[in-house]
Amino acid sequence: VITDQEVCALRKLADLPQEPAVAKPAVITAPALQLSSLESKADEDTLVCLDFGTAFSKAAATSDEDNLIEIGLGKIAGESAALPFPVSSTLYIANDRIWFGPQAIEKNQTDNDPNHPCFDSPKQEMSQGDLAGLKTQLVDKSINPTSEQFTKGDLIQLYLAYLTDLTNRSLKEQGRSGLAPRRFARPCWSSDRAKMANKAFREMLAKGQIIGDTLENSWAAGVPVSLARKILDQASNHGHYPDHLIKHDVMEATAAASGA
Repeated sequence: VITDQEVCALRKLADLPQEPAVAKPAVITAPALQLSSLESKADEDTLVCLDFGTAFSKAAATSDEDNLIEIGLGKIAGESAALPFPVSSTLYIANDRIWFGPQAIEKNQTDNDPNHPCFDSPKQEMSQGDLAGLKTQLVDKSINPTSEQFTKGDLIQLYLAYLTDLTNRSLKEQGRSGLAPRRFARPCWSSDRAKMANKAFREMLAKGQIIGDTLENSWAAGVPVSLARKILDQASNHGHYPDHLIKHDVMEATAAASGA
């Protein structure tokens, strides 16, 4: 039995304004890792060299006939027409997305916030930073204002995946395989640093092939931070990478002299 008082109370409740619905953030599901490179043979008709640079990164290749194959990283990435070959070595985290290369610089300039810098010159972390701490040192909140956490090693890994994908896409546009074996240029590090850095670099380049294939051609619009975090974790947990694609290092001075 409902009393008259209870009926009045229910009527008052019915007249109350409804609480506005709160939109739930979209849940981003990470795609399955693209692992075809693990089983595919390297294209021995092409040899690539990657130059992970301080301000810009570059790549070039030669055919089995020792002919130069130009790699237009800047053209694919959207750099200015004056920079068809190099691509900016920078990342920018904003609006819950990670931006790379020229898009990172553009977004940073648009925001115009001196307290929110890019993650610039990631190569310096390998040349001068704490190599042993790359996987544990979180980037500063001024660089990563999101709720997801990224270490310096994570951001370097993402950039190398980006560099790898740009290189592979340039090769494919020229009718070649994106699974060409690759060397990498390195500074004249001390012997101890060279040993540690070369090992870390080889692993990140091999892992970068998988991450680059998984995120193929999706960098210009920015990669959602939650998606980046999930793919990084998936790749690390998988533990198997196309190491057969990664050849030995080349000292930068030697590469420059050979190019000249």
